[in-house]
Amino acid sequence: MPQNPDLIGTICEDGSVSIFDKTKHASNESDGCKVDVTLKGHAEEGFALDWNCNAEGLLLSGAMDSKVKLWDITKFSTKVANLDATNCFTSSGGINDVEWCPQHHSMFITGDEANALTLWDIRQGSSSSHTSQGHANGVNAVSWNRQNKFCVASGDGDGNVHIWDVRNLTEAMSTLRAHEGVISCVNWNPVHGQVLMTSGSEDPVVKLWDVSDGRCMFK
Repeated sequence: MPQNPDLIGTICEDGSVSIFDKTKHASNESDGCKVDVTLKGHAEEGFALDWNCNAEGLLLSGAMDSKVKLWDITKFSTKVANLDATNCFTSSGGINDVEWCPQHHSMFITGDEANALTLWDIRQGSSSSHTSQGHANGVNAVSWNRQNKFCVASGDGDGNVHIWDVRNLTEAMSTLRAHEGVISCVNWNPVHGQVLMTSGSEDPVVKLWDVSDGRCMFK
């Protein structure tokens, strides 16, 4: 968790989320760490998890049950066995990735198996704000630009990366033919807003792109 680096979250094959408090465990524990908090709300395997960097304790989890769960860790009490999700968002397909907007406490994006990139705002309840169907294959990775709150990138199963303005998801601003295989990761440089990193799971290559001209700077 950004506000407390000692709290670590993981998402498991059964869709449950495990929270560990590093201060409660010795660094040399040979039999593994005991989970401090378990969050149960997904019915299928989970892949997506992201802490909110602007609102302490808010955590998003996404799974193959097409659900995104919003959790508030600050509401956890040792007197209560379970912590319920504060909201549930239903997407059009299994969730592959989720990321909060780094400049706003309530907005986040998801990429799913139904080829959709979706913008959400927790202030609007469980309804999505905007959805793009610009990908021809499942959206595996999403990333929000740290220098431009309107700019996001999404990578799909065909090796394409789309650059979007979240105010208009009807058409991508640009498209990079980034890899020959499935895109497994996209990530903006936190300082240089024109630089994007991509990696493909089928071609063992990591690339750096200048999205201002579509040029591959490094691979």
